[in-house]
Amino acid sequence: MTEKISQKRLARLKELEQQIEDLEQARIERAEKREQEYELSDAYLDGELTGWTENDWNCACDDEQDMYHTERQQKIIHARWAALFLVATHIARRGKILHADTAIKKLQQYGNDGEKIIDMINTPVVRQIANSEPFLSHALYKYYDITLLDSNLYNYLGNLTTTADGKRLQKSYALLNKFHKKFVLQMMQQRYKEETRPF
Repeated sequence: MTEKISQKRLARLKELEQQIEDLEQARIERAEKREQEYELSDAYLDGELTGWTENDWNCACDDEQDMYHTERQQKIIHARWAALFLVATHIARRGKILHADTAIKKLQQYGNDGEKIIDMINTPVVRQIANSEPFLSHALYKYYDITLLDSNLYNYLGNLTTTADGKRLQKSYALLNKFHKKFVLQMMQQRYKEETRPF
């Protein structure tokens, strides 16, 4: 299905994919270098949690921080890839709104690439989880001036209407009114289920 995408945009998509792979390869190389720099215990190298030395803990901490930063960079680039894909396939249009439900319907014909973007659209933002941000929404807006009307924005606007006033409140309601009625109904049903769970 990528035959609909211009060669220039296909090349840019491949370039972004390569950047994601390069980041992962660089992280692996840094981890291997760290293992050589730290004097690691046999317990650490064998994957046992007991008997770790201070160097083992420092190496594990450095690995975790490196993984966090690499994953964040990869998600930012992957969101740029997804935003470009949506524009290149004419699912999204520069300067317009993009309904999540419409995008999902159209993305289903794009196989694995479509599924990746559908997952990005459907993934809720949970502030308590590391690297949980609306990366796709940010990329669409930053590079193409596209507002993604998804569940994250819907929930954000819903919460904002309880605290905002004046022009900000009017803008929030105006944007909420752009969501498809069917989508709003699904969100309301989902919220009702969450509120009435027995636990």
